[in-house]
Amino acid sequence: MKRLTALWAIDKLIGTCVIRGDEEVLISSVVINSNNCTPHSLFVAQKGLHTDGHLYIDHAIDRGATAILHSSPITNPKMGITYIETQEVVSVSSLLAYHLYGPYPEEIIGVTGTDGKSTTCEFLYTILTSIGFRCGLLSTISIDSGNGKTLSPYRMSTPEVDILYPFLHECFVNKVDYVILEATSHGLSKKTGRLAHLSFSGAIMNEITSEHLDFHHTREEYIQDKLNLVRQLKKEAPLVTNTSFSCKKKALSLLFDKKQLITYSVEEPSIKSVIHTHTTDVTIDSRSIMVNGLVPLTYSYAPEVYLSNLTSAIALAHAITKKPIKELIKRDLTFSQMPGRYEIVYHNREVIIINDFAHTPDAFYHLFSFMRNIAPNYHISALFGAAGERDKSKREGLGHIASLYCDTIYLTNEDPRNEDPLALIEDIKRGFAKESTCKTFTILNRKDAIREAVSTLQAKHILLLLGKGHEKSINHGSSIEQWNESEVTLQLLREKNEIT
Repeated sequence: MKRLTALWAIDKLIGTCVIRGDEEVLISSVVINSNNCTPHSLFVAQKGLHTDGHLYIDHAIDRGATAILHSSPITNPKMGITYIETQEVVSVSSLLAYHLYGPYPEEIIGVTGTDGKSTTCEFLYTILTSIGFRCGLLSTISIDSGNGKTLSPYRMSTPEVDILYPFLHECFVNKVDYVILEATSHGLSKKTGRLAHLSFSGAIMNEITSEHLDFHHTREEYIQDKLNLVRQLKKEAPLVTNTSFSCKKKALSLLFDKKQLITYSVEEPSIKSVIHTHTTDVTIDSRSIMVNGLVPLTYSYAPEVYLSNLTSAIALAHAITKKPIKELIKRDLTFSQMPGRYEIVYHNREVIIINDFAHTPDAFYHLFSFMRNIAPNYHISALFGAAGERDKSKREGLGHIASLYCDTIYLTNEDPRNEDPLALIEDIKRGFAKESTCKTFTILNRKDAIREAVSTLQAKHILLLLGKGHEKSINHGSSIEQWNESEVTLQLLREKNEIT
């Protein structure tokens, strides 16, 4: 517990605030959901897409909040409550949370890019822990504050500050050597400021294409928000990118020293790359590679895009630990199956079902092109939708790529939220290539869609279940449906008597 005045750093955000009440009020926690308020909480009245935190101020006070951070005027202030009014509610809440919950570990690594962030985090975590380092991890898939790795309970990849900073402090208490953070464009954006107060001791930037333009508005703004990770690197901290990284010049211009840039290459060694990998064998369920032409490794994530994620993880592990590649990549190194990341749900040689989180045009391209190359004579079916109330600009791209590579497409609900599900699917269909001959079915109920797709499976068929991956729910706007893509699929296979 700290006094409010102790949470103010010398920061221009102070000038945006008008404080009414006791400026020395004790603060025990920063809380965004009023249900989580306890005595001496500071409640953050955020305005969201569907609700306004100002509506829950009285509830927060009833539960013990003694300070309120808000943007709209308070007409009936209560005695004994401190009110902090600012138009920068989100940024101020991040600043206060950062100073409340510290201290934090010195070695924090950020991983960003459009696709592959979670996978890269998981690969890096496995490599570092396999050689004896104790690591914290916060990704879309997993969480580990030093007490052991478990599935992340959070929908957000970079959670709100009332989750993020307590997590980082717990990592400090548990004396982890490195914390690996999935750094999303939302988390890096100045609009949220969630990560704004952190300094990173290493970073990986996967390729940046386009995503979340509903939030960032333009691709350039999206790129600049991603580049905040580079702006927040410590001096001499390594930045890992592919030699072909499209934003490499922009990233390089933001570094203290050009020597911070560590590049890698995949398949074709480059004189500019510190780490390079090439494939020696690939099947539909595994890939064997050589690292720097010397160290062999076989792993189960066959598509080439995963090789890029793995190579970047090796490059950063090498840069921060200074250990030789042979020590990093041991013969017994194995990567556990990540839920919804090229997860082979069923494989009997003739029929293959894969659950993958791919939900951008670029991810679709990498996955579909791999499947078509590795199994040219197979019938490829894809089942997917698109998220409602999210970036609409990508929907036609999803349809276009899928229509070029697939024989059959099942369009269904992903997370329609409060959008008309049929209108959302029409957005996808508008992207279909005119020359496409694929069959298309629209079945809004996702379980029914999977049932139909499974019922048509024959010899030499591949079914790709896309977009939900590891997620545990489907957001229908007025209701939330509990969901597990792989389990539902296995259940339907049992009904079909395909498995026991």
